[in-house]
Amino acid sequence: MRSPLDVTPQVSVPTRSLQRLHRLQTSSRQLQRDVLTVLAWGSVATALGLWVADGGIQTVTSGAKVLVAGGIVTGLVATDLMVIMLILAARIPYVDAAIGHDRAIALHNKLGKWVLFGLLFHAIILICGYAAQDSIGVVSEFASFLGISDLLLSVIGLVTLSVVAITSIMAVKRSLPYEVWHIIHLTTYAAVGLSLPHQFSVSGLFAQGTWQRWYWLALFTLVALGLLSFRFLFPLFTSLEHRLVVSRVVLEDTDVVSIEMRGRGLDRLGAEAGHSSCRGASSVVGSGGTSTRSPCPPRPPTTRCGSRSGRWVAVRPSSSPYVPAPASPSKVRTASSPTRHVPSSA
Repeated sequence: MRSPLDVTPQVSVPTRSLQRLHRLQTSSRQLQRDVLTVLAWGSVATALGLWVADGGIQTVTSGAKVLVAGGIVTGLVATDLMVIMLILAARIPYVDAAIGHDRAIALHNKLGKWVLFGLLFHAIILICGYAAQDSIGVVSEFASFLGISDLLLSVIGLVTLSVVAITSIMAVKRSLPYEVWHIIHLTTYAAVGLSLPHQFSVSGLFAQGTWQRWYWLALFTLVALGLLSFRFLFPLFTSLEHRLVVSRVVLEDTDVVSIEMRGRGLDRLGAEAGHSSCRGASSVVGSGGTSTRSPCPPRPPTTRCGSRSGRWVAVRPSSSPYVPAPASPSKVRTASSPTRHVPSSA
């Protein structure tokens, strides 16, 4: 006999009210997207404006200097696109609410290719330009670059980004265990850090006392704070606050694993059906009560909550998960069953 608590109440909502709410939400998100688009293009334009304001156009007086100017401009645009790429993956609530985390990551992946190509062209064109300007061979010019410590670090950073890009190719990515790919991908932050010193020590554009230097420093500082806050600190505080503990792992089907967790104040976690807060070896989808169960496929094509190494099945009860802030509902498209709330057994 079914309990009265198992009966789902039928709520009637006027169609016009739903349509009005949908229009308001759509217009709000569209406005947020437009703001982000303007900011992105404005950031790229500002990067070019730094060089123009420094008198870059007036320095183009020969073929060699055309190459040098082209290398500088390419580097500025590629670096600015790299900043945008990092922002898209930073799980900043405003960005995820505006375009959805899945779309943000898709744009992040697309920009990654252009960033790598831009930085490669930046290096090649500059070496050719300075070689022509100094009337020496390209190899000799490159060797002289390696003699400067900050430029050597930038070369190492570029090689690291190239490795990350190669492992992000779908065919290569599928052949690697998720944990290995994820660790390699995290070296992107190290590559960005290695590329920074030469921008301030070698480039006259960002010399001491210039406003361009302060702008560039502020740009990277804000991005670093965003990444540190929304990718590491806030998730860490969330995990500690709710004290999530894995209580049970169930293999629902060949491609579905359910992870049941206990914790405190899960109604304040902010996760709802369709959200994804998966990372490492656990996930949280849904909220309410004192425990939650979330079906997560071991090999999701579009989410990061699974693992091709079958790590989901190997998760042990009593382990403590690390939970990022819930992504937008559009992120999860691979769960094969709806979110269920499980009463606490503790």
